[in-house]
Order: sequence, then structure tokens, then C-alpha cells
Amino acid sequence: MEIYFILLLVLFIVIKFTFFRHKIVSEPEIIEEKEILRIPKREYFINVGSYCKVRYNYYLPSSFGNNQTKKLYTNIIVSNTWIEEPFHTVFTSILKFLEENDDCIKSESTSTIKIKIARINESANAYKVYSVKELIFMTLDEVYRQIRTEYNTKNIQIILLATLLFKINLLRSMSSVYNNINDINCADIFLDKFENSKKVLYVIKQIKQETEQFNFVNIIFQNSKKFATEFPYEDSHESQKNLLALSNYVPNIKKNLINSDEFFVS
Repeated sequence: MEIYFILLLVLFIVIKFTFFRHKIVSEPEIIEEKEILRIPKREYFINVGSYCKVRYNYYLPSSFGNNQTKKLYTNIIVSNTWIEEPFHTVFTSILKFLEENDDCIKSESTSTIKIKIARINESANAYKVYSVKELIFMTLDEVYRQIRTEYNTKNIQIILLATLLFKINLLRSMSSVYNNINDINCADIFLDKFENSKKVLYVIKQIKQETEQFNFVNIIFQNSKKFATEFPYEDSHESQKNLLALSNYVPNIKKNLINSDEFFVS
């Protein structure tokens, strides 16, 4: 009788252990299925190992207007899986802002010519210019190449944001936001929700002061002019009218997110 009782007890324990074991294993799968149903079609989980599933969310390639912006986003964000917020959105917002609101600065290698513009009966200065966006993006690319093995992730991200913002005052339309325009004030617009904003502003200040640690950013920016495209430009009242007013600008990008495998830059 005791033997039967012991066997029944062992059988009960085995059944109970098996039941709870299956319950523990199956519960996360149910949760994952619910999460998958709630997310948009272009967001999904990726298998990592045998049991883990991780969701990597990236902006659609079509979110960017040209290959230069898309390449920077791919090489810096996608390659490093830097999707933590708010860095991901702040970085991408600045990229998009510079892409969509470009301006120009005069080339040092050009001479100024006085011209008469017949269509608007106005005199103007004609000379060659650089694209601010192109100079900053070329600088960002080279800065990233130089620092990616010298600093930890957080410091790399801070320096990259500072690089994107240290010449923001070259956009003349930013004067509609600040009368006494400077890089630090303008940067506040983009860094409003970034937890390390003070550190970014500190690095911007150090770059502007050409300190030994960060002067390499200035050097790279100046060197980028050797490879940047020179565009013809006329400095007339008509051209000034096309400058964008930024007083209502809010750094916000609609999130159309995809998996990294769909990112490709030709």
C-alpha cells in the first residue's frame, strides 16, 4: 500500500512539474504574439539565438531625400543598432532638418562679380558657394571615422550631435528664431528632450573655442571644403525671400520603422 502511495505521489509531482514547466515556457510566447499583433506591419521581431526575440526599429529609407543622408543614417545608426531614445530621434531629426533646410556659404576661392538681374530689375553679387548641409555631413562622416574606436558609445553620440550642431548658425533662416544668433542657442531647439544636452552644448563650446581635444572637428570642417561642390549663386533680395522661417519648428519625425535587413544604400 505504501509503495502505491509513493508511486502516486511521484506521478503527481511529475505531472505538476511538467504542467508548470510548459506554462512557464509558453507564457512568453503568448505575450510575444500579442505584441506582434499590436505593432505596425513594418515593425517585427528578429530571432536572436534560440529563445530571444528582439525588435529593431529603424526609419524607412524613403524617409530620407538623398543617398548622403541615408548613408549617414545607415552607417551610424543602423550599423551600431543605436535605436535607444531619445538619441535615435534627436540624431535623425537633425539629419532631416539639415537635409530639408539647407543654406549656402561663400567659397573662399571665388571672386565676387557685380551683375544686373533683368527679370527683377535688380543688381546683385554673384559668386560661388558651398552647401552647408554637404559640409556638415562630410564633416560628420569623417568625425565618426576618427572617434568610433577612441570613445565609448555615449561620448561618441555626444560628439556626433555636437558636430551636427556646431555650425547651425550658418543657416541664415535661424535668425528668425534668435536675433543674437549663436550655435549654443540654436542647438537648444533640437536638444530639448535629450538627457545629455548639457554635455553636447559643452562640446559645441569647446569646438568653437578650438580647444586641443575637439579642434579636430574644425580642421575636418575646413578640409571638407576641398572636396565639396561649388555652386553659382546670386545674392539678391529675391534669394533672401526663399529663406525658411523656423520660429515654429519642432523636431519631430513620423516613425515609419523597419528592420535593418531592408536598409540598403546603393
